[in-house]
Amino acid sequence: MQSKTKLLFYLIISVAALCLCAALPAIAQGTKIRIEKDADEADRDHPVERQQWFRQGRTVKGAPAADLLQRAFTSKMQLRAAGRNQARAAAIPAWQNLGPNPLTSDPTGFQSYGPVTGRTTSIAIDQNDTSGNTVYIGGAYGGVWKANNATAAPGAVSWIPLSDGQPTLAVGAIALKPDTTGASTVILVGTGEPDDSSDSYYGLGILRSEDGGASWQVIGSDTLGHGFRGLGFSKIAFNTSAGNANQVVAAASNMTNGPRLGATGNAVPWLYYSADAGQTWTLSFVSDDGVHSTLPTSASDVVFNPADGKFYALLRRHGMYSSADGGKTWQRLANQPGSGLSADACPFFININCPLFRGHIAVQANTGELFVAYMAFDSNNNEALQGIFRSGDGGASWSGDLGQAGYVNCGDSSGCGASQSVYNFYLTAVPHGPATDLYMGGINIYRCSLSPGASSCAWANLTHVYGCNPVAAAAHVHPDQHGMAFLAANPQLMYFVNDGGIYRSTNGVAVDGTCNAGNANSWQNLNGSMGAMTEFISLAQDPVDSSIVLGGTQDNGSPAFNAGSWSSVNTGDGGYSEIDPTDRNIWYTSNFFLSVQRCTLGTNCDTPTFTDVITNQKAAGDNSSFYPPYMLDPRDSHKIIAGTCRVWRGSADGSGWPGANALSLNWSENSNAPCSAGDTMISALAAGGPAAPSGASSVIYAGRADGSLYVSTAAESGPAGFVNRTATLVSSGYKISSIAVDGSDPSGNTAVTTVMGFGVGHVWRTTNAGQSWSNISGNLPDAPADSVLVDSADASHIFAGTDVGIFETHNTGATWNEAGAGLPNIPTPHLLLFDGPGTRRLRASTYGRGIWELSLPAVPFFSLQMAPGASSSASVTAGQSATYNLGLSSINGFSGTISLSCAAASAGETCLITPATTFLSNASATVPLTVTVSTSAHAAALKGWPVVFAALFAGVLVSAARKSKAIVMMLTLFVVAGITACGGGGGSPTSKKFQPDTPSLPASTVIVTATSGNVTRSVSLNLTIQ
Repeated sequence: MQSKTKLLFYLIISVAALCLCAALPAIAQGTKIRIEKDADEADRDHPVERQQWFRQGRTVKGAPAADLLQRAFTSKMQLRAAGRNQARAAAIPAWQNLGPNPLTSDPTGFQSYGPVTGRTTSIAIDQNDTSGNTVYIGGAYGGVWKANNATAAPGAVSWIPLSDGQPTLAVGAIALKPDTTGASTVILVGTGEPDDSSDSYYGLGILRSEDGGASWQVIGSDTLGHGFRGLGFSKIAFNTSAGNANQVVAAASNMTNGPRLGATGNAVPWLYYSADAGQTWTLSFVSDDGVHSTLPTSASDVVFNPADGKFYALLRRHGMYSSADGGKTWQRLANQPGSGLSADACPFFININCPLFRGHIAVQANTGELFVAYMAFDSNNNEALQGIFRSGDGGASWSGDLGQAGYVNCGDSSGCGASQSVYNFYLTAVPHGPATDLYMGGINIYRCSLSPGASSCAWANLTHVYGCNPVAAAAHVHPDQHGMAFLAANPQLMYFVNDGGIYRSTNGVAVDGTCNAGNANSWQNLNGSMGAMTEFISLAQDPVDSSIVLGGTQDNGSPAFNAGSWSSVNTGDGGYSEIDPTDRNIWYTSNFFLSVQRCTLGTNCDTPTFTDVITNQKAAGDNSSFYPPYMLDPRDSHKIIAGTCRVWRGSADGSGWPGANALSLNWSENSNAPCSAGDTMISALAAGGPAAPSGASSVIYAGRADGSLYVSTAAESGPAGFVNRTATLVSSGYKISSIAVDGSDPSGNTAVTTVMGFGVGHVWRTTNAGQSWSNISGNLPDAPADSVLVDSADASHIFAGTDVGIFETHNTGATWNEAGAGLPNIPTPHLLLFDGPGTRRLRASTYGRGIWELSLPAVPFFSLQMAPGASSSASVTAGQSATYNLGLSSINGFSGTISLSCAAASAGETCLITPATTFLSNASATVPLTVTVSTSAHAAALKGWPVVFAALFAGVLVSAARKSKAIVMMLTLFVVAGITACGGGGGSPTSKKFQPDTPSLPASTVIVTATSGNVTRSVSLNLTIQ
């Protein structure tokens, strides 16, 4: 009896386990709640990885990249002139900026910095306009902007771009000649961002204007032949004493990616002086002993002190120097600020142990006092402030460290002290009666009030960018500070620039350094009317509504444009983005590394509604590039194709990963090994061609950062299907930046790709899936090519985005011309084409000036979509048929014959479309689609659990049969009853109360395709078999 009881017990437990197993799929597919990242983690810069991503394709082998970029710009201008001459009789369409202007940083208010525009690196006030209305700012790659009414209400301040047509928009420093104003203002702009960021773009010299920015001269070298290309300028300082305004000194730095990307061979980061207000420049003589030259390195800062008529400068790894002859000669100060800058530690040659990596000088204009702060790296390679020092005698003697209390411990969970001070750092001295207010920029803005004779002061955190509740309250000032300026006639009027744009205070930032709500009254955000300086990585668009755009940006999240306004729908560091063309409510964003999020609310998406669907962990722990490419499969938008060091494809909702989703090998290792940091990563993806067995694209192209390109024409046949097709693609090792499959070739064998770098063909085309490539670069300027797009209505019409603009060819690359007019000279990482009734627009994401679009002549085409009120999803019982109603619409006067086909993804499903062909004129047609599902495969699947169960217990029942046939009968009935109770035995619809979690078979996808000539449209349908 005991054995019988035991047997019965085992069977009861087994049936319960079976019920649990049947319920697991429903649990696994439940909604995932996205855990909000803390502010520091969400915004961390990952400088090394970002640097690698940005440098790939811009590093030059054996030649200075800056010179080559200047040459490419010259070629572009020659093309422009020739194109204008040829098109004199026709109006050239002009690019229009879509923004963001402004971008709402966080509509939820959880971590809001108000409207933001992008990384702003420098600022100058026209001190001769005593109203403080005339303000100039510069962007990291956004150019120079001017406001003539900067004291107006925040939303009314009007900003004008001044340098969009110049060879570079990377700005490091701005200075105004002190005896000029208004329309005759002499402006000097040091190009190149010297903030040591991984994506700090090098400059091409000094821009000079004598008419307030209406026109510019580019100065590319000094009088001795030392080139400026590839450098950045950290500061430019004029002599402000009467009669000497022609004297000016520029501090040049190599912290711009210039040396790493290939600066001009004779570029010297050092001090340069001019005696003619910046028309000509000469390398300064700098000496420690007055006789011998000091070895040049980056000049971190330069100022003029009107109290003693001298210039002062801080030089990396050397110390502090002064000049009494307008910057021509410089002498090391006998006494340095702080004991660490001794002659032994900081000799005339470069000693990396000298504790001055970056530093800044502030002059208190009323007292003539000098203030100095500088940073270096500690033994753990962390940024560390070496101190803040004061001198009242022109640097003859110095105080001790004024203290860092309140700076190191700023009251926030992160972002305190010298964190990121190689990137965000400044020092300014503002007169405050007999006292001095010192302002120091880091991730936050700090202030200490120093009374005369005081030997120390405490710092107050004025912004709390990662503190308070909500985050950044009450100031709501963006993190990462780069500079400030105040009006000498009214020191309470201040302007601050940072990674978010520009902010203002009209009361000298009268705050108490806490999270008190009343502190909000001291800050005004001036980005609301500012043009775009946002650095976009990518963009996506709604397939129907031209007013909806989604993108990913550096440090400003994933912004969306909807009905004329911008807001950030997801936080962090935005990468690639997508909108599902078959379900416009499904949006995808991403952050750095493989981190894809999904939201199903369309224009109502915001940070809390996005869920993580694909991560590095879900891709078997693969490493990836900083911004790994991913895309929705054009055959089945419910699947995502992603690139690490191998190609992945799987469900776009994240279910089933990793499974068998890796389509290719790790080509660096020639194995299935997970991608390591040293492996070569995929940099571009494209897909097309006929449907694979699953219904997704059978042809996939994968370009890599080393210039190799792999192609599979049978992507689901296994890793062996991918073949290295680089033999005739002469990339010279430069990064493959973009690939576009020509939709007019249904085989997917025709594609165009772009190559970065210099001295190579930048646009290549294949008609046989990469077995051979043709260089179609023609007369395209020799600059890194970032993106490519093939016109869906004319395959000979191709657009290429480069680091110097966007170009187009109408003859498959035989000749190229600049596309449109008025686009700033800026890298363009992504291109899209929007086709709609009466409208056709080329859209471009730029790295520094937001999103732009160009209107093109409308072309006739057709659309394929669900009929009004029809659903793209159906659920049927095995053996039944599902019917879908679709519509064909003529757009812009399309007329022609359309061939229709459909393909079912799952075995046992057959698809019939009626009619197979139709003639479409300027009207709409409805095409019924019937999908018939055979029962054999699915019936077996439905019976799978009972079969498994029977197999598991056959041995047990046989054993029991030896003892008692009655027991066998009883247990068999018990098992069947148990299976039925768990939902495995079918039943009528009325029995659903017994099977609340009965899983259906996996949903399958049916692809409907309509083709006419070289125009193809497709729709994905969902089918679930109960």
